[in-house]
Amino acid sequence: MSHTSNKSELAAFISNELNNCSELPSDCELVFGGGFSDIRMVWSSASRDISHLISTTEEADTSIFLHAKDALACVYQRVVISCRDTDVLVLALGHISELSPEIWIHSGTSKDPKYIPVHSINLAPSVIDNLMAFHAGTGCDTTSHFLRKGTRTHWKVFLEEPDLLQAIGGSAECSEDARKGAEKFVCHLFGYGNCGSVNEVRLKMFVKGKSSIEALPPTE
Repeated sequence: MSHTSNKSELAAFISNELNNCSELPSDCELVFGGGFSDIRMVWSSASRDISHLISTTEEADTSIFLHAKDALACVYQRVVISCRDTDVLVLALGHISELSPEIWIHSGTSKDPKYIPVHSINLAPSVIDNLMAFHAGTGCDTTSHFLRKGTRTHWKVFLEEPDLLQAIGGSAECSEDARKGAEKFVCHLFGYGNCGSVNEVRLKMFVKGKSSIEALPPTE
């Protein structure tokens, strides 16, 4: 299953088979999309208009939340997302205000299932608002983390300075405010919150000679 074409062919096979399913209970609806040969195709067993679920993204992580939002529009008060991916949990927290009043993440294993009540996680509004920017900096599907700076170190700094990341992700272009905020966050991350730039941090760390070149923060 590590080969991309094998995954897409299996998804297309399952989608087509489910499309032909005609034995669903009358009070159940099956909705899915992204698995057909045409990733823009979506299907509902209730034959209702679900064109708003069409997406060209290749990542299921984000498509999941289109379906969660659709469930809310259908007056479902509880949504359970079955996934063991941290990215999905972060997305759920980041968009909790737009989703169902009760949203759970089903993770764990078949022998030891776990249900995380996302709606009950209590974090400050500024932390929630900037959570996805924080997650991107700690290493996610599309970015790497800083050498020897794990998630716990990032999280400690983030709880103290969440507003430094508030301008990140607001638009497709990286604004000057976003760049400066992110740079200041990295200064705090390496223990030099009083420095104005990462270049200054790099110099101080290099002069002290306590870190390898690889362990220095990136340049400005």
